[in-house]
Amino acid sequence: MVVDPRSDDVAPPTRPLLDREKIIERLKEAEELLQQGIKEAAFVLAWVSIEALLRHIASREGLPLERVPSSALLKELFSLGLL
Repeated sequence: MVVDPRSDDVAPPTRPLLDREKIIERLKEAEELLQQGIKEAAFVLAWVSIEALLRHIASREGLPLERVPSSALLKELFSLGLL
């Protein structure tokens, strides 16, 4: 999906990050889904958890999070040596 990053109608402002407990809960749910053979849903939940962790790292380091795609965030954290 391609969205206009300047449009609040398509890309709403940033929401609060998942906290540590929610991240762990999502990872456990992903593992359960994977064991049940529901691979696509497991992948989505795992990715949500990974993205939340990346955004926590970026926030801790003072990097901007607003409307930054996860792919760009991943590259930025890697290039800064944070991953």
